[in-house]
Amino acid sequence: MTLIVNDTRYKIDFTFALTVTLMLLLCSEETVIISLLSSALHEIGHLIFMFIFNQKVISVTFGSFGVRIERQLTQSLSYKKEAVIALGGIGVNFVIASLSAIHYLLYGSDFTFKLSAVNVIIALFNMIPIDTLDMGRVLRYTLLCYKDEDKCQQIMNIISLIFINLLAVGCIIYSLLFGLNPSLVTVTVYLYVITLFKKWS
Repeated sequence: MTLIVNDTRYKIDFTFALTVTLMLLLCSEETVIISLLSSALHEIGHLIFMFIFNQKVISVTFGSFGVRIERQLTQSLSYKKEAVIALGGIGVNFVIASLSAIHYLLYGSDFTFKLSAVNVIIALFNMIPIDTLDMGRVLRYTLLCYKDEDKCQQIMNIISLIFINLLAVGCIIYSLLFGLNPSLVTVTVYLYVITLFKKWS
């Protein structure tokens, strides 16, 4: 499904609908709502700083592993500004988590407790320095200030594979201690595939 608003194309991919359906089958409706809301807030964090830096957003695509934002490449931004955009999502997640935690402490709402926890998880996950995640992008922009593109890519491949292997080990240990977590396994496999594809391409 595609919707165009103010020259920006918003597309919901089939895989996104499939993912939401699977989540509804495996999780409670409240958990699904909180997860989708927290993910949307994360992407809004990126969009806020794109707007601040006068970036034209061409399309926003909702897929199975998050949201892909395409920008019009008419204005080149500095590496510092690109890093700020990458950190925007993490920043918004931490702000929402803090406000939700305060609300929980004052009023004891289970919803805001879960909202705070999910936002912290999303923020921490995106702080893993893997090339496809936000902190990986920040690390890439930092390296580009000192290294050429090829050298930067080599370093990013090594760092990404190290942290993906650590994530895989953590996934195995978690599964042995607490049982198989389909979401954790799926995300780990996805990051492996994407990182290896970028390494070989």
